[in-house]
Order: sequence, then C-alpha cells, then structure tokens
Amino acid sequence: MSQLKQLSFPAYAVCWMNKNLLAVGGGGGTTKSGIKNKLQLILYDETEPETGEGLTKIELEKDIELGSNDDAVMSLDYFHNTLIAGINSSPEGSKNKHFRVFESKDGSSKNYEETQQFLLTEFSNDIQYQRLCKYDSHHSVIYVSCTNQKFFVISDSDCSILFEKEDCTVYDVDFGENKFALAVDDRVEIYDWKSFQLVQVLYMPEENAVVRGIGMLNEQNIVAAYYNIRNGQRYTGLVRFDYSPMEQSWVFASMKTLRNAKGVTKFCMDPSSGMIIVATADCKVRFMTLNLTTLSSNTVHHLPITDMRLSPDSEILASVSADGQLCIHYSGKYKQLSTVKLEDPGLLIRFSLMLPFIIGVFYFYMHHLFPGRRMHAIYCFFQLLLDFISRCTIRNSSV
Repeated sequence: MSQLKQLSFPAYAVCWMNKNLLAVGGGGGTTKSGIKNKLQLILYDETEPETGEGLTKIELEKDIELGSNDDAVMSLDYFHNTLIAGINSSPEGSKNKHFRVFESKDGSSKNYEETQQFLLTEFSNDIQYQRLCKYDSHHSVIYVSCTNQKFFVISDSDCSILFEKEDCTVYDVDFGENKFALAVDDRVEIYDWKSFQLVQVLYMPEENAVVRGIGMLNEQNIVAAYYNIRNGQRYTGLVRFDYSPMEQSWVFASMKTLRNAKGVTKFCMDPSSGMIIVATADCKVRFMTLNLTTLSSNTVHHLPITDMRLSPDSEILASVSADGQLCIHYSGKYKQLSTVKLEDPGLLIRFSLMLPFIIGVFYFYMHHLFPGRRMHAIYCFFQLLLDFISRCTIRNSSV
C-alpha cells in the first residue's frame, strides 16, 4: 500500500528528520522554465480513529527560503536539528559554496533557515554538482560525493576535511562501527575507519559494471547493486559478499539478475533486518531479503525514482521522482518478512496445518472425481500440484 503527494517541482532529494517529518528538495535548476528551486519540510502522519478507516496526512509544514542564485537541491541528510544539502550557487565573481547547512535554533520545524555555506571542491561547469551527503552517526562525520570525481569525509562540527579521494565517482556509501564501504565506479572499496586505509576491493561478477548502490549489515554482509551493458542492452544485478573469518576478508556469496530493470537508480538497506530496497529505471521499487529473494515489486512512480530513504524505524519508505511525486510506501511488513529464515520452526507449523487440506484434496480425487481409476486420479492430482508450482515459479521469476 502506498500514498502519493504531488509536489510543485521536480524532486531530486529526500530525507527523514524524524518519524513524522520529511525534507524534500529539487526544482527547475538554472533553466528559465518558471519552476522554482525548492526545499520543503513535509509533515507526515498516520492516524487510526476508533471508527472508520485510518487517515494519512501528507502536507506542507515549511517552505525554506533559498537564495535567488541558488540551483536545485540535489542531496539531503539530517542530524541533531541540522539539515545538510547539496545546492549549487552561481553569483558573479563568487565561489560556488555547494555544501549548505540549515538549522533551527529552537528545534521547531517552522524555524529552519540557512546558517552556513562551505566550498569543498570547485566545479569546472554548471553541470557538476554535489550528488551525495550522508551522515555517519557512529563517528559524527559526513560523507560527501560530487560529480567532478571528488569524495570527502568531513567533520560534522566544523566541516573540516578528514579524508579525500580523487579521480573516481562515488555513487553510494554505507558504514559500520569500524569500516565504511564505497560504491566506486566498477567496484566496492572497503576502508578502515581509524586509519582511512583501503582494506579490500570487491569487483562485480559482470564485466563493465557500474556499482550504483551499497549496503553493509553489521560489517558481515555487503550487498552491491550494479548495472552493465551487454549487446546494447542494460542489465541490473545484485551481488552479496559475506565476511569469512577464515580468510579474514569478504568473499562472494550469491548474485541475482533483476529482469527488465534497465538499471539501478537508488538503493538502501535496513540496518537491523537486512531488508533490501532497489529502485530501478523501469520505475519499480523492489523489496527483497538479504538472501536476494524478492518479497514485492511495486510500480507507483511514473518516472524513475531519483531518491528514497527509510524512516528512522524502517517502517516507512519515502521516495521522490523528477515529475514531482512524493510517495510513501509501507515497508514494515517486508522488514518483518526479511527476518524469517528457512529453518524457522514456524514454517513447519504452517506446513502441518496445510497437510490435512492436501490429504483432503487427494482423497477427493481418489474417491469422488475418479472412482475406480486410482492411477489416473494420482496422475491428475500431481499434475494439479505441478501446474500450481510452475505458475508460482513463473510469477516469481518475472519480478
């Protein structure tokens, strides 16, 4: 189940500030289209009255004012009453201070305003921008990636640069207490937090791959989302690496190709259950388990998703697209299903409950549909089971 809100501008970035407040950014950019560049706070609330159906409220809480020379908002994140953003600016004779900080002195969502601007790197043209800013709660740092092939780890207190990487395109980052992983061009790079030393490089199982998303679960499992082009067609895949104590490194565990996906646009993972969410160029959102099993595939947006984020409790997924759609997906049930394992004794209980039904159907075939023709009855019964299994297999493989 999903809820939609139509915004008045193309949306490129979204983040949760708390379980009931979202920040959404975007706009028309530097083009003279008449579409303003916007940074808005959106209030989300789900109520369940005593009688009647539940009520979902998605409404504007605050329209944060941007400067007259500001470009569209391209990246967002939030921590401690602080909203950080990637916004280009093009005033004549001035530097493009693309890293922005918005704060509320009293903590009220009504009083957010821009307080600081920083220049981490210079762009050579107006097409380059800051594609990523992500807060690391373990170490109080911010990861920043720009399309001019620059990547930074900066302090959240004064935005001083702690680590810098050049000549590569970082599409995504995820982190644990001791390590952080980067989706870099055709590979995954894993770094030690204390020394910022490169620990390991993981390559994709396909040639000419571009890694667009990365997820790390307890520094034991790493899942990467990538696309590659073969024979003029774009294919999308997921690959999982597991940490091997024996080899003291991450090793290949499994992979899966997503049919008809046409590329990855966004990726995220729940840090507690390992639930995987992949947004693809066919406008679908796929909810999957850590074992790369598809739980659900939904098409809500009319254009590919430009950004998506899980709520603090991972019960809700917010996604946006360039046609101005903000979508709220209820991901809590998929989070719960992601924790179910094949050895779960509940599966045996459910099978034992189904067994009398299966025996009843078999008895009906033997004594009522085909009396006196037992071999034919057995054949028809198993044909029914095979037909049912094949239909389920075809439906799952098409996801």
